[in-house]
Amino acid sequence: MQAERDLLIHLLDCLEEAVGCAFIWKITSALWVHPSLPEKHRRHLQPFCTCVKAIGPEFEASCMRNDFEQISRRALEQRTAFVNICHAGVGELVVPIFHGDHFLGVILSGPFLTADSQCVYPETADEFHQLQKLSESRAAALADLVARVMLDAHPAMREEEENERKMPELEQVNDIRIRETMAFIGEKFKRTIPVSETARRCSLSGYSFDTLQLTCLLAII
Repeated sequence: MQAERDLLIHLLDCLEEAVGCAFIWKITSALWVHPSLPEKHRRHLQPFCTCVKAIGPEFEASCMRNDFEQISRRALEQRTAFVNICHAGVGELVVPIFHGDHFLGVILSGPFLTADSQCVYPETADEFHQLQKLSESRAAALADLVARVMLDAHPAMREEEENERKMPELEQVNDIRIRETMAFIGEKFKRTIPVSETARRCSLSGYSFDTLQLTCLLAII
């Protein structure tokens, strides 16, 4: 599937060149990073996002929650493109990609300034004001363009989702609770796992597991 994967990278590069903003592809309903893509198509490396994450570890954790929880949940429920306003006050265009009824992941584009944007963190003011503006009409046109362009990349997307979703090596994780949680998620990866079920598996309360869950995500990313 190397040719299809090269096509996926080429299409993302073409979108970036044409539109002048970043395009990220994240796979499955958990929105995991796509392991074989260039870093610029896997992570938020834009100056604004980098500046937000540099404020402190808790800010990077908020960025992860934005992807793994807020965007993932809405993409599965809504199934159509939408603009997500993140914790840092900027917009990101989210285009869910489906193969029939099978959810493959999302294309993320941005960040942008929208009518609802506001500079939440003073440390990011300079980068905030340099962002492109995203009107409703531009968001609709861009979402349609992304969806149509990415139709050609479906084979590569599906191959990655089925064959390259791997958990990190468990021996690299020191905390036994995290290892057990990751092993359990790995066993049940093909289905939705309620937080309460995983918390019981690890002998933790729901609140304690929320903290542990974030630690697991940090380890995986």
